[in-house]
Amino acid sequence: MKSTKLFLLILFLLAISAFTFTAQSQQTNEIPISGKTETSKGPSRAPAAPSIEAYQTGNLITVYFLNDLGNVNITITDEAGTVVYLTTISSGSGAVATIDLYGFESGSYTITFTNNTGFYNYGEFVL
Repeated sequence: MKSTKLFLLILFLLAISAFTFTAQSQQTNEIPISGKTETSKGPSRAPAAPSIEAYQTGNLITVYFLNDLGNVNITITDEAGTVVYLTTISSGSGAVATIDLYGFESGSYTITFTNNTGFYNYGEFVL
């Protein structure tokens, strides 16, 4: 009886430890986004409010488009400047994009958002 209780206690503690480790490794971090907006109607200017928010959770990046920016090119480059990910999405206000980083090497990366009106935002993250 005592050995069964001890076994269950150890099993419970191992389960708690595994859950805590998984929760810590899945922490969500905001990727600070900066850049500029340039339009054909005027000079470069800093946007009044952010147009994009990006968050990294483990091997996923979730991008929230707060404004309609039209078709947006999303590019991820590694430390050497090599493009490792490239896509174009329609960004409508409230749109969400998820980027799977599974298989990417450990290191520093830059994510860049551009469109055909001169919009240019970027952020840096580490895997």
